Amino acid sequence: MATGRTIGDVAAHGTLLQASCRACGHMAVIDPRSLPARYRAMALDAVAFRCTRCGARGGVAVRQPRSKASPVNPQRVANLYANGAHLGALCSTCQPVRLVYFTLAEIASQLGEPDPLVREAGCRLVCPHCRAPVLPTVSSVSADRVGASRKVG
Repeated sequence: MATGRTIGDVAAHGTLLQASCRACGHMAVIDPRSLPARYRAMALDAVAFRCTRCGARGGVAVRQPRSKASPVNPQRVANLYANGAHLGALCSTCQPVRLVYFTLAEIASQLGEPDPLVREAGCRLVCPHCRAPVLPTVSSVSADRVGASRKVG
């Protein structure tokens, strides 16, 4: 029997879910508010989504993504970059897996807004190479690496 937080709890907080397939490694970001009502009462550890890449069922782990951006104090992307941090992500859709660093120009281009909130950017950014949704994280990196991408593995 599954216990713990339900998808409805996560949806009520406006948090996204990240599902990763144990069979092929494909990752997807899911807005729990967009799921049918029957999922709302399910515990996070009881969910078994079907992978859109390989079709595996029951081998999907669902977890709440963690962000260093404070939900209490909304931060703008330009302030984040001014403080020496950046948004970056691993794109597991690209093969081999690609490490992506987003520039301010790339973020503005994708979101159609010059200085969005970090939380909004994290929910809407896609890999600039394959256009698949990614879940960026906040970290610091030298200025010469921002905007670069490299293949991992």
